[in-house]
Amino acid sequence: MATITPPPDGGFNDRCSAFELLDGDVILYDERNPDAWIQSSAAIDFADVHGTGQA
Repeated sequence: MATITPPPDGGFNDRCSAFELLDGDVILYDERNPDAWIQSSAAIDFADVHGTGQA
């Protein structure tokens, strides 16, 4: 499993954004790094996963 280390500038919360495409896919991206993005056509409710402890 990968380890995510927040950047020294304070974290990810002030730099991550998302938008939905017309086909329903979602793009998550880092506003300061144009090479850091994820496109997904599926989503899960994090609260459900966190509550069951499943990864």
